[in-house]
Amino acid sequence: MFRIKRLKKGFAEYQSGINNDFGLLISLSLLLIASLFDNQNYSDISGTVILFCVMFIGLSLLLWWKKHITNIYLEKVYKRNIEILENSLEEQQEINSKLKQSNEELSSIVHRDNKLIPAMESAVEEILECSSPYEQKEKSQALLSQLKSMSSERRTILSDYENLHKTLVQTGIFSIDASLKYLMNRAIKDKIAFDISVACDVKESVNDLISENDLNTLILDLGENALIAVRDAETRNVLIVFGTENESFTVSIFDSGLPFEKKVVENLGKRRITTHRNTGGSGIGLMTTAQLLKKHNASLVIDESIDSKSYAKKVSVIFDGLSQCRIVTPTNKITRLL
Repeated sequence: MFRIKRLKKGFAEYQSGINNDFGLLISLSLLLIASLFDNQNYSDISGTVILFCVMFIGLSLLLWWKKHITNIYLEKVYKRNIEILENSLEEQQEINSKLKQSNEELSSIVHRDNKLIPAMESAVEEILECSSPYEQKEKSQALLSQLKSMSSERRTILSDYENLHKTLVQTGIFSIDASLKYLMNRAIKDKIAFDISVACDVKESVNDLISENDLNTLILDLGENALIAVRDAETRNVLIVFGTENESFTVSIFDSGLPFEKKVVENLGKRRITTHRNTGGSGIGLMTTAQLLKKHNASLVIDESIDSKSYAKKVSVIFDGLSQCRIVTPTNKITRLL
């Protein structure tokens, strides 16, 4: 039985969290009933009953363990959400400190540029007055090198300053906004361009569709997957859009990472699988996403045929009541139940 990957990995990962006697009770009952097979004094009917009991209790043990693994993960998600809220103030204080430092650096650049610009002006005039083309070229290359160095330094500082001053669009739900802030801070640390667009009244749309906790879990899992996917990409962009599609509330995550591999799509919702294990991926995020979508009869749409220079794919959660998984590629469209 421990050849089953989910059972084997789940036991290794969560054995320290087992504190429920119910599993022990099922196991002891299974052993007790199985031991009756050593008794040869029973009829065919008795043997059938014993066999049925063993199978029933064995199945109960597997179902209990599967539920236990899911509950442990959901508990981790809940703790993560609480931690995000508790760290909001601390992160804001850190950002304020960085803003102060960034302001000082910008003031230094402005002060320096006020003196350098006239000097550069004189240098250009000097180059234009050179009588020798060789001397003119040599001085021009030296000036160009200096200007490139100054431009690079200024660009880095301005980029950091822009990220620190960035104000996220608010959804109107405090816990959702805190989760988006958490994702943005992770993106800033990894130098990923992170944006949010709110094209509907999220608070009103979510009201009867899904709980805040479940929506937080979906956003954080899919958002973290997108950040991991673009971490090693040449272009690193992530965009989260709240809107409607065919009058259904939709959360879409765009990213510039590589398309999903075929084995990930084939096993989506069936078992944990990831192609980013070396950069923090575990596969459990997509597995939990599929379970939450089933719970709320929502659909997952993976669109790899979007026409955009900034993004390569879009992963959408659509609350359309269909509970489907739809994959759209440049050459094909696949639809199946989650």
